[in-house]
Amino acid sequence: MRLKHNKTDKADAGMIRQYALQQQPELWQLKIAYREECMELEEVIRLLLKQRTALENKLHSLISKGSDNTIATRTIKSQITRRTKEVEKLELEMEEKVKK
Repeated sequence: MRLKHNKTDKADAGMIRQYALQQQPELWQLKIAYREECMELEEVIRLLLKQRTALENKLHSLISKGSDNTIATRTIKSQITRRTKEVEKLELEMEEKVKK
């Protein structure tokens, strides 16, 4: 490899291109099933986070009106906790898939 004093993205890309032309490494392929599973998990996590945010906003609204200890606020708090636990569970599942 040739050493250069200037470091730019263009110079780096040229060096990577040269390496690929000389060494002709095998193309890396991501396993389709693994990728699909992670994408599905990510979609569900995003959905749960949006739901949790909506619940947190509603809870804030109820509390600011003085409805601090009603059945509605207790239910919302319970749902926020549930969403948080589900997100944590799915993130751990995704982490396990990545480690494999």
